Amino acid sequence: MKLINNPFHLLSASPRDTRHKLTELSQLKSLEHDPKLVSEARQILTNPKKRIQAELSWFPGVSVRKVEQILEKIEEDNFDPYFISSLPTLAKCNMILAMLPYLANLHKEDDYVLDPHGDEKIDNSLYTMWLFKLVDEFDNTDIQNLINVINEDRLVAGFSEISEISILNSELRDYHCSCVKQIQNSLQRFDRDEMVSIVLALVLHAIKSGKCIRMVDTLIDNFYIPEMDHEIVEKRDRIRKIVYRIKAIISLKESSLKGFNSMVNSSVKEKKYNIPHSPSPLTIILEEYKIELIKFKKITRSIQWNFYQRGLIYKLSKIVTEEALNILYDIAFETNEKELASNIWDRFYLWFNDFDTLSDKKEKLSDHIQSIKREIQKNIPKYLCTIIQGQESLEITKEYIIINETKYKLSDIYSIDYRVYNDDKGKKVGTTIILDFCQDGEIELSWLSKNNCKSILNCLYKAIGKKLIKNIVEDMGYFKPLYDIFYDDGVCLLEPHTSSDVFFKWYEVKFENLSHDKIHIKSHIYPKFERIIDNYTYRNIFLLEKILKKFLKKRLMCISDCFRSSDDTDNDDYYVDDFDEYNDEQM
Repeated sequence: MKLINNPFHLLSASPRDTRHKLTELSQLKSLEHDPKLVSEARQILTNPKKRIQAELSWFPGVSVRKVEQILEKIEEDNFDPYFISSLPTLAKCNMILAMLPYLANLHKEDDYVLDPHGDEKIDNSLYTMWLFKLVDEFDNTDIQNLINVINEDRLVAGFSEISEISILNSELRDYHCSCVKQIQNSLQRFDRDEMVSIVLALVLHAIKSGKCIRMVDTLIDNFYIPEMDHEIVEKRDRIRKIVYRIKAIISLKESSLKGFNSMVNSSVKEKKYNIPHSPSPLTIILEEYKIELIKFKKITRSIQWNFYQRGLIYKLSKIVTEEALNILYDIAFETNEKELASNIWDRFYLWFNDFDTLSDKKEKLSDHIQSIKREIQKNIPKYLCTIIQGQESLEITKEYIIINETKYKLSDIYSIDYRVYNDDKGKKVGTTIILDFCQDGEIELSWLSKNNCKSILNCLYKAIGKKLIKNIVEDMGYFKPLYDIFYDDGVCLLEPHTSSDVFFKWYEVKFENLSHDKIHIKSHIYPKFERIIDNYTYRNIFLLEKILKKFLKKRLMCISDCFRSSDDTDNDDYYVDDFDEYNDEQM
């Protein structure tokens, strides 16, 4: 039942109004509205059995004065998170439900993060945040407390009480269906990609909450699957046709592939793929296959994750996923496209983990991919650097940093800090690098010129940056915050005028400044909550900046997801982008 259709709203009535009062209100409202609607509203509210839906869809447990405030805020599109959070459970649900159209209008195209695969957009707008709040709060409804609240109002109004919980449970099921229909209507305001992103975000929130949420399950079963079924089947059929072509190529002998080139190259002219020059026929078709898999995974991911949480399996996803694993297995073991197999594995290995079948083949393939990567790693050059400046010298070798003929182990460095010094007019007058060693303490390199400082920073990052970032990120992944401020999935900001920390998820904050010497973060929901840190107070700001910039670029849910490879235990496989040199404005 929509709020505007609620009899209490139509008559401007309260759940504590007596029959006499309701009759008076209906007589007044019949002069303003359709008398037939007014009469029906009065009949519903004066019938103890019929009025339950109206009571559930109103604001149970809220005073008349506060109900007036709620209606005023809804009318004025005044979305007040603090006010909503102060309401009782069902009243909170109904206010959020009434404001979903307003929140949908606030939605922006860039309100998303990327999942760990880097393919699916996960909506993180206010709409999705509060939609999940709605479905979660409904599941947390205390039935006995709700009966007590409704019966207390009925006692004052002179209506018979609800005597059995089973009666209210039955009505709550109808209320649940009504809420789902209103959510469906609000979702249909979005285009197809936005809707897919929002549904995926809802499912992820449910998984992170550690429980199945009934409204999310109903949305998947009764709305999302019927809505997307035709497109899912269509993409499944396209993938199946490509699979037949891939199997045919793999089964051909090398001599036969030459005659196959003309057919494949004709398809290259029609479509532009991100592939090297003079690609093999297998490379061309696999690129097409990868694109179709990404499209299929994008629209079925939320279904499979939801089914998995409920102990079910989405059969179409299972068929396509197992088929993809078999294809990759054949490529890795029966062709010369080893590096291609490794790249595809990195893109889809987390998807393969959704299904326990073919586990032996998956484990064998994983081991083989790791051996391929180790072969590739052998060809990566080591980073060395030598600086001589006046009477000072510095050299970085494979294992050591040598400063003025004193040798230190690179593995003993646990922080790198870079600072710029300005004069009274704000002009840069000097730079310095500060290294902290486990055994030898702090060493300051203040004699380096700007260009030499830049060279040393790049060389140090390439030599040990992976190790330092790996340590920081892994600690976060294992629930060990950095400075007791930065967590894997969020950050602690300071409450205004106090020293109290308040935790915010990453999608609830924005970066006012992110540089090598200062990081300024604010909540975009409550702007007065903020945090400013600099490299004069905290170590490894230089590296934290790199971590956060990569995190913002990837747009994932957690920091550790940005640095995750197919085998996190292998240092050589731990993925870190090459360091981008500081430009002259930063130095």
